[in-house]
Amino acid sequence: MSELHGRSIIAGEAVGGGGKSFRAFNPSEGREFGPEFYEAMSVETDRALVAVAQAFPEYRRRSAEQLAGFLENIGLKIEALGDELIERAHEETALPAERLTGERARTVNQLRMFAAAAREGSWGSTRLLRIPGYRPRVADLAARFERLRSKTLSIATQERTGALRRKTKTERNGLSCVHCLSVSR
Repeated sequence: MSELHGRSIIAGEAVGGGGKSFRAFNPSEGREFGPEFYEAMSVETDRALVAVAQAFPEYRRRSAEQLAGFLENIGLKIEALGDELIERAHEETALPAERLTGERARTVNQLRMFAAAAREGSWGSTRLLRIPGYRPRVADLAARFERLRSKTLSIATQERTGALRRKTKTERNGLSCVHCLSVSR
């Protein structure tokens, strides 16, 4: 794994180091470790936004094959980090190495899936399905909003009186939804 330097990388160049600093923390040992990392300052954030705006027109002209290759290359670079990545993530999170190995595999497989979608190309022609003649009536939308508003007020009132637990369960479109409430007293 390349040496960590704690600075932001903008347009391929390590920059900064003037923002507030912090270090990685090992929760299982209760200690900080590694180099200092620096928060990006507003000038660096602005520079990153300019770099993205300049790069986007070029990136947008890339072929589906080039986009897919780009995504696959990211996955290969993640895999090339090997066990060092897993060890570092374990130190920073205290998560078991087996879980982190699975997370890395999931991430790389998602990149491969997105690369396959880029090659296949249907993602570029996604359209919203419109149902002919369907248009929600304003009265229907207003009634839904009013039911939701009155239910929320009722729940908030019950919460203040202690008559309701923190979780409520409702049915919406046949799906069960759990709402967690936190109402200031």
